[in-house]
Amino acid sequence: MSPRSAARALDRALDRLLAGEPEAEPDGNSGQLAAARRLRTLPRPAAEAPARSLARDLFLAEADARRARWVHSHHVPAVAPPPPRRGIRLSQLTVLLAALLIAIFVGGVVAVGASFSTPDSSLYGVKRAGEGALIGLARDPVARSDLEVKLAEERLREAETMAANGKPDLALDTLADRYSELRDAGDRLSSAPTHDARWRAARTRFLDEASKPVAPLQRQLTQKGYPTWAAQASDMATQFQRYLDQLTPSLGVQRRSPDAAPQPSPPAPAPSPSS
Repeated sequence: MSPRSAARALDRALDRLLAGEPEAEPDGNSGQLAAARRLRTLPRPAAEAPARSLARDLFLAEADARRARWVHSHHVPAVAPPPPRRGIRLSQLTVLLAALLIAIFVGGVVAVGASFSTPDSSLYGVKRAGEGALIGLARDPVARSDLEVKLAEERLREAETMAANGKPDLALDTLADRYSELRDAGDRLSSAPTHDARWRAARTRFLDEASKPVAPLQRQLTQKGYPTWAAQASDMATQFQRYLDQLTPSLGVQRRSPDAAPQPSPPAPAPSPSS
């Protein structure tokens, strides 16, 4: 009989012995069975409390040790993912370039459209926002004043266009923006610390633009049937002229209102009758 078969036969004999059944002694295992019968006849007193506590502690300790060995034998170490590759892939670079080109194209179309827009256009707000950004970037008071003079010139053309199109409200609003920009330009010139050649050139451009009359705008409003709006445009021009008359001394020039009627020349003395 092989050792494995003999071990199985001994296990079956021990099971019958513990169950109280008559057992047949397997070959070669009579000594083990005799020892088992003697152990079974020994008295089995109840274990004392300290012994039971010790047995329980030993059992739990062995269970924890077995659990730890199982976890350790079945543990799979975590593997960190590889670090991402640095840099931009070709596909990402292509997408970025395409988005950039689209943004530049759309921005250019909007900017061109806004530059030719009028106060009744939906892109006019974009145009004015761009102008405000340009003024904000100009830190030098002379350059900033010069830019505001150019914008005021643009406002006058826009106001005349709105009057010709029969939109008097927009014409007067644009004219008010013109005078506001001219006032800002004049204030910056008068408060500039240096009066060099560049400042004098900017002053000349400002005075030339500020002296432009609003008669063409009034005439268009009147022809379109808006005499009340034409009178309001005249009032706005008169108020600005008062501001300009107060400003020009601080600019180093003496000006008379362009709307004032010229004074007639004194009549020539009549020749005395010959004696």
